[in-house]
Amino acid sequence: FENGLGRVFTERVIRVHDAQKAEGLQRFSFPYSEGREEIEVLVAERLSKDGRREPALRISDVGPRGKHGGVYTDVAEKVVTFPPLAAGDTLHLRVRKELIGRQNLFGDFFGAIEPIAGAMPARDWRLVIESPRARVLSWGGKGAPTPVIAHEVFEGEPVQVHDFRVAAVA
Repeated sequence: FENGLGRVFTERVIRVHDAQKAEGLQRFSFPYSEGREEIEVLVAERLSKDGRREPALRISDVGPRGKHGGVYTDVAEKVVTFPPLAAGDTLHLRVRKELIGRQNLFGDFFGAIEPIAGAMPARDWRLVIESPRARVLSWGGKGAPTPVIAHEVFEGEPVQVHDFRVAAVA
């Protein structure tokens, strides 16, 4: 937004191929800063190979609050926990995180680090950034894709859309 605040939607769709390796897929955490960000899990479900939809076992907030080890922190995590998974299951997660307040803590600044490669292979990785046309964005890094840039009007305001895509990541 013009004042440096922003809203992030994250969506993950994960297909389980090997139940023995799926233990690491039972818990997902989404970090946020209490008092500066609000986070909401919009979708957290398991789709079994026979077509049943089941919600996550638990969605909870965890993390230190206040002073720990001589350091004050406001970082917490929204944690989504699933039951044991079977081969053929698909997990679907959608999360919204929004900076709150009257202005960005860092002033007129927008920054994001979005790792593309991780512990699991990925197909159809995508990052879309919508921003005011006046905001100049830059990007880069090892293997960073070049976005397709479009200009649109959203809710009456002119915006630029940077659409970064990677078909497959090892």
